[in-house]
Amino acid sequence: MSALAARKSRGRRSTRLVAAIAACILVGLAGGLALWGPQGAHPFGERTDPAHAYRVEFLTATNAQRWLHPSMDMPGTARLVRVADGKVLQRSAVVDFFGGGNADVIWLPGQNGTVQVGRDVVFHDVPAPR
Repeated sequence: MSALAARKSRGRRSTRLVAAIAACILVGLAGGLALWGPQGAHPFGERTDPAHAYRVEFLTATNAQRWLHPSMDMPGTARLVRVADGKVLQRSAVVDFFGGGNADVIWLPGQNGTVQVGRDVVFHDVPAPR
């Protein structure tokens, strides 16, 4: 084998090695992000309507949601659940629950089909309790 062919062969091997190392690092980062992102969401409170037909559950934000909303003091989500079967009917976007009145719930499912949570979350088209 000539000296030129030997140098080309070494160059290809080192390029493949660098590509393999880079691929391993990317796979590791993607796996770590996939495991880290959804961590952290857990319930921290709930409110049940007077007829005991619906429940609003408050959840803390996941790690990824906290990272995406750094300006919020207490990011979280709310979800509307039917008590009878535990089915989640609607979920809110990420909102800031910091401050007074953000966990107050106004129940109006029989009148106009809405449930309002604080000033930022409104669940529409909620059926009247039976």
